Amino acid sequence: MNVSMKNAPELIVMLTYNDFTVMNAAEIFEACKNSKAKYWGLKEHPLTRDELKRLFARMKECGKTTFLEVVSYTEAEGLEGAKIAVECGCDILMGTTYFDSIHSLCKQHNLRYMPFVGRVEGRPSVLGGEIDDMVAEAKRYLDKGVYGIDLLGYRYTGDYNKLHQAFKANIDAPVCMAGSIDSYERLGEIREIAPWAFTIGSAFFDHKFGDSIAEQIDAVCDFINPPAAVKCAGLKRYFPYEYVDDVFSIPYWALYKRGVRGLIFDIDNTLVPHGEECTEEVVALFDKLHKIGFTTLLLSNNSAQRLEKFNLNIGAHCIADSSKPHAEGFQRALQMLRMDKSEVVVIGDQLFTDICGANDSGIASILVKYIGHEKWEWKGFRRYLENILLLIYRCNKRYRYRLFGESVMRKKTLFCEINATTYAISLHKEILKRHIKNLFSREKYAHEYSAEPLPIVVASQGGDMIKRGPGIDMQLQINKANNIRLACSMMNGLVIRPSESFSFWHYVGKTSAKNGFADGRVIVNGRLVSGVGGGLCNLANTLNMLIMNSPMTVTEIHHHSDALAPDPDGVRVPYSAGTSVNYNFIDYRFRNDTDQPVQLCVWCNGDFLHAELRTTKEFKLNYRIVEEDHHFHLENNGKFYRKSKIYREVVDKATGEVVQRELRWDNRSEVMYDYSLIPQDQIG
Repeated sequence: MNVSMKNAPELIVMLTYNDFTVMNAAEIFEACKNSKAKYWGLKEHPLTRDELKRLFARMKECGKTTFLEVVSYTEAEGLEGAKIAVECGCDILMGTTYFDSIHSLCKQHNLRYMPFVGRVEGRPSVLGGEIDDMVAEAKRYLDKGVYGIDLLGYRYTGDYNKLHQAFKANIDAPVCMAGSIDSYERLGEIREIAPWAFTIGSAFFDHKFGDSIAEQIDAVCDFINPPAAVKCAGLKRYFPYEYVDDVFSIPYWALYKRGVRGLIFDIDNTLVPHGEECTEEVVALFDKLHKIGFTTLLLSNNSAQRLEKFNLNIGAHCIADSSKPHAEGFQRALQMLRMDKSEVVVIGDQLFTDICGANDSGIASILVKYIGHEKWEWKGFRRYLENILLLIYRCNKRYRYRLFGESVMRKKTLFCEINATTYAISLHKEILKRHIKNLFSREKYAHEYSAEPLPIVVASQGGDMIKRGPGIDMQLQINKANNIRLACSMMNGLVIRPSESFSFWHYVGKTSAKNGFADGRVIVNGRLVSGVGGGLCNLANTLNMLIMNSPMTVTEIHHHSDALAPDPDGVRVPYSAGTSVNYNFIDYRFRNDTDQPVQLCVWCNGDFLHAELRTTKEFKLNYRIVEEDHHFHLENNGKFYRKSKIYREVVDKATGEVVQRELRWDNRSEVMYDYSLIPQDQIG
């Protein structure tokens, strides 16, 4: 494979799935024709010969080099495939078991021929045989004048690494690594082996490298042949690969999937405001990154004393007085990490130091928004010049989304997400809207309380109010428990008569410090933060589990993440989290549509929450929650999600027959805790 060492391996995009051409191949090519791939291929089945001819003609019209890979093992089938390639005007015929008759036909029509070697069988094809025999076989075919070899390296039933190394050392001709290249790890091996070319087909349709096929193609091309450093290339020198809100919004798992193993961080205004100490949130972030498998390094123009103090609880490598943007500091960082620049990403807040230095060193970079102090401060002239450069950068799509792709990073910013002020405005607007809606509502709320519990228990629920685990703030947990106790006192003993309704906020009221509520955990714009009245979602969720196991009718429910913390003791309880409430417009409501009263009893015993729904006589039906297809899934944005389908079943008590079954929640909840705590056997 020495001939290929002059250039990076070429990607051959195969519009195929499981060794068959996809039926909409022409449509996909039109959508992807402007991607970075120059080589495109098809299989001989199942498109008709006319369809193949039209598509290959269109590819050549667009300046592409074309390949037909024929998965056949008999002489007759191979000859037929070669005739198709000739008729379609293909540039290269790949595949087939070698036969002199096929080679003769190819030479007659100036069609370059790259046959299989080894014992190839099945579809999708599998490679068997001895490595030395395959090397010798390849040399025989090359001596006969074939153009190169089609090697099913990753489909080899033996040690594919030894096979690759043997061909790299012994074959001085074009070799195409074909089949089952479906991860950035394997792309890294391809980059190291440096064959003449390699194929990817099914992996694109399985979204192994991103979202759309065009974005995946460009991502693979950039990974194999990273864009050169842009030093002295005008404004491009200051353009990052990605631009995000902060270090916490970066999809690190997506980076890891791309083969990135080292992260170089700036400190001031990137991780914390200038001069401030390391925070618990930053410590938790670095702990998460190390558990994923990253090696981290702090690269700063600050003093060694500042870095040592900041790094005390982080455990990253450090380089102080780095003289950014000069490349020397970045080169030292690569040496300390013992990594190639293609395995590293720089993360910082300044175009003129972090991003410029990374570009000059040929390292990919992510720019984060400047973190300032709460009070107004003069940012310096260069900060305002950076704003101008960022405007130019945003208008030049060519230099954006170079790490993750536009579908992962681009998200429409809502008015409430702009800043704290716009969030407060949006919040008060929704509160006012709900007040107006309630004013004109004809809903009849229950108002009667009874200290004496009704005799029959319809359903009961309970659970610990305090969660414990890595990164969990215990003070916020204690405050949450106090908030729940206070809310329970406002609804305990409530009797809901037929046709009457329950509203969480109608009874709890406004969660303010004046009303006795303390700071707990709340979710704001997808982030867990502290806020007054936090933790009441736990109570709302317990109520929902109670009601779902009864004949009550849920009239309003909202969901947030069902994966805020690991399952206690590893035991999964469906609907044990995920019900959301926020004063007063995100409410939890239900109505009593039966012909008998029910009573809501909620109280706390120590740190344990108890809940019961009671009534005067037995109902004829039972109600239960059933969860199916529960698993965790890593999506293309680099985030894990808990996924499942949750049903409510109605069961006849007399017969045990399920008389009704309804889907209540098609659950897709972002995991909000440390990914290392996800059970490996539940990832699918």
